Amino acid sequence: MNDIYKEFEALRTEIHEWQKMRIYLLVSFMTIYSTAIFYTLANIEDYADNILPFGTIALSIIFGISLLYYYLAIGNIRKGSYIQVFIEEKKDSLFKWESRRSKFIQQQKLNLNNTSGIILFIYTIITIIIIIMKFNLAKLFSLDKIIFAESILFTIITILTFVMLFRLIFDTGNKERDGFIEIWRTIRENEGDFI
Repeated sequence: MNDIYKEFEALRTEIHEWQKMRIYLLVSFMTIYSTAIFYTLANIEDYADNILPFGTIALSIIFGISLLYYYLAIGNIRKGSYIQVFIEEKKDSLFKWESRRSKFIQQQKLNLNNTSGIILFIYTIITIIIIIMKFNLAKLFSLDKIIFAESILFTIITILTFVMLFRLIFDTGNKERDGFIEIWRTIRENEGDFI
C-alpha cells in the first residue's frame, strides 16, 4: 500500500503542477495581451495600415495558447484516468478521488477548461471587433495581392482559433477521460494486473 500511496501522491502533485501551469499561462496571457490591446488602441492610427497582420498575429497567439491549454488539460485527464484505473480500481483501495470527481464533473457546468475557453473567446471577439472597426474594407476590393493574402491568412487563423476554443469550451473532458480509462484498462489487462 505504501508504494501505491507514493504513486498516488506523485501523480496528484503532477496534476496540481499542470493545473497551476494552466492558470499561470492564462493569467500571463491576459496581462500581456490586455497591455498590447490597450497600447494598440491608444496608437491605432499608427497601426491602421497593418491592422490585418496585427489581427493575424493576435489570433495566432490566442490559437497557440488555446492549443497549449488543451494539451495541458488532456495531460491532466490522462493522469487522472491512470489514477482511477491503476490505483482506485484495485481491490481494497482507499483512494476514490478521481472516480468521484469524474462523476461530479459530468454534473458540473463550469470547469477550468471551459472557463478559460470562454475568457479566450472574449479576447478573440475583442480582437475581431478591433480589426473590423479599423480595417478599410475598400482595401479588400482593391485587388492588392498582399492584402488579399493577409485577409485569407486572417480568415484561416480565425477559423482555427474558433475551432480550438469550441473544443475547450464544449468538448474537453468526458469523452477523453472515457477513452483514456479504456486504454489504461487494456494496458492493465495486458500486463496481467487484474483487480
